[in-house]
Amino acid sequence: MRGKHVVPGALALFAVLMVSAELTLVQAQGVTVGVAGGNWFEYQMLSVTGNGTEFNPGISNFTVDVYLVTGSLVRFQEDIRYHNTTESTVTGYTDLSNGSSEGGRSWIIVPANLKAGDPVYPNWNWIINRTVAVDGREANYLSVTNAYTNNSGQNADVNATVYCDQATGAVLNATVSARSLSYNFQFTESYILIGQNIWTPPLPEFSPAILAATMVILTTCAAVTYCKKAKPHHVKRKLA
Repeated sequence: MRGKHVVPGALALFAVLMVSAELTLVQAQGVTVGVAGGNWFEYQMLSVTGNGTEFNPGISNFTVDVYLVTGSLVRFQEDIRYHNTTESTVTGYTDLSNGSSEGGRSWIIVPANLKAGDPVYPNWNWIINRTVAVDGREANYLSVTNAYTNNSGQNADVNATVYCDQATGAVLNATVSARSLSYNFQFTESYILIGQNIWTPPLPEFSPAILAATMVILTTCAAVTYCKKAKPHHVKRKLA
């Protein structure tokens, strides 16, 4: 039987607080959306700890299904699976032109084709630190430490270390921590991408020595096969 769970209040609050991250004015730039409707990303939860209101530490993995992209607006469904075999579902959206979002892990997809020094969103102080290689993919790395206060005076401290695929904007792995005395919660979760339907996994890399040895083996096998085929057949003559 499919169980129903309330999405942790910490995640919902973090999604709302992201909108208030306009701390440093930066120049607006064109946005590239790297995903399309029908794309999906599956993540394994490596660790999740915390406590407080509506906190649920039993998440095993989750899948983000992009079901509609309209301009810069990405709508998705997040299917969450728990260690006790129950599941829950939440829908959300992220506008990649300005970072406005609602529902689920709305930071799981960011604009594509960003490079070191670029802001993730215009008017935000989330800046790409550098571009590195992750599992054969070019990835943008950013580390964020911020204290947020909303219009009601409620606050939260958020720390995040994120690697995003440069070509699509999808998060490859992340560690996110948040703490709020106003909402009486704290949590830390780490997760990693384990499946997707956009790009083909890279071919394994071989050293020159392995390639040379492979060529020798293939050449030898070809030569032996040729010699066997070219060997003359002796026909026995019958005595009269």
